[in-house]
Amino acid sequence: MMAAEATVVDAMADLGRLTGYGLDAHPERCVRVRNRHASCARCAEACTSGAISFCDGSLVVAQDRCVGCGTCATVCPTCALETCHPNDADLLARASDARGADGAVTFACHEAWQGRADACAAAGAVELACLSRLDESLLMELRVRGARTIVLVHGACENCPRAAGWRSVELVARTMETIADAWGVDCAVVLTDELPAAEDGVSRERDVLRERFLRLPERDVPPDAARGVGEPPAPSADVVEATRKPVHVMVDGTLPHFVPLRRHRLLDALATLGDPVAERLDTRLWGHIRIDASRCRSCMMCTVFCPTGALARYATDAGETGVEHYVAECVHCGLCQDVCPEHAIVSSTNVSALQLARGETERCPLPDPVWRPGPDQILRRMQPQIGGNEVRHSY
Repeated sequence: MMAAEATVVDAMADLGRLTGYGLDAHPERCVRVRNRHASCARCAEACTSGAISFCDGSLVVAQDRCVGCGTCATVCPTCALETCHPNDADLLARASDARGADGAVTFACHEAWQGRADACAAAGAVELACLSRLDESLLMELRVRGARTIVLVHGACENCPRAAGWRSVELVARTMETIADAWGVDCAVVLTDELPAAEDGVSRERDVLRERFLRLPERDVPPDAARGVGEPPAPSADVVEATRKPVHVMVDGTLPHFVPLRRHRLLDALATLGDPVAERLDTRLWGHIRIDASRCRSCMMCTVFCPTGALARYATDAGETGVEHYVAECVHCGLCQDVCPEHAIVSSTNVSALQLARGETERCPLPDPVWRPGPDQILRRMQPQIGGNEVRHSY
């Protein structure tokens, strides 16, 4: 393993130690672990506390800075990072229970709760460390469950130590608006610093719900972890060793695939709404891949490293080969574009809404691999006849 790769894997092991702060790390899903040429740095760019950063191209994790806000999990395209205190299912249940008679669900960040706890409780607000904890799948599931308006109440962001999370909040709100428009549904996401008025006759009930559902359950996690301070529990030696193990290829020669559960839940929610009314959809969530067949040399590296299996090699009985693209499983991580040696791939966020809704694929026929004489290729072509498992370079 190269030094740069080892550094990334070690950093992902450090991320695994943040579990006490409410994060689960899955290194095998991280595109930078899958291939050292990956350019994705979304977690570091979005981190609100500086706990995740890049220094000289290496991922650096400062465990003592993590506040457990969940922003990194929101922006990670492959769910290599997941929020677990509370997890999506728990948060969805609490938010559903807090829905008002008017169909409104209110979330409030920690800063908004400061000094206004009683008003937030009376309004039935669900408290979060930062509103950037919310992602589109959870909000759309709330819409399917009956929410008509989702109110995101923020405090004075300019004075908040998690001010960087506001970019993610706005991004998710815009994405939700785009998706709702494409499916022709009414689901307003309102960003405000004003609390909605409590409904008559329900403030007392909501005050009880506050204790039962809305506050983060500190009894379920270490006390320091719920507040984002202190030392996380040290992982066992077995966990650290498992985290550092390289990702092995599958029978078909590709690395293991994983489609984020958040994407499954979002697509399931959209399926209940029927077909989209718009032809195209342009968001951060999905990608459409274009391959320039005139430049491609059919090495299939894009299919090898694709984290979700959205790109797969196909072969017909007629002898045609190429790459099949499954738009619904493409998370626009950009890894295929980064690893292509011929720069023949372009990933775009503009996708067909109907392809997305119906799970349709498209195929890109490609020419047979070009024979390029060289000592390395000769050895690799001879390897099946030699019967060995190791190819030694002559340089």
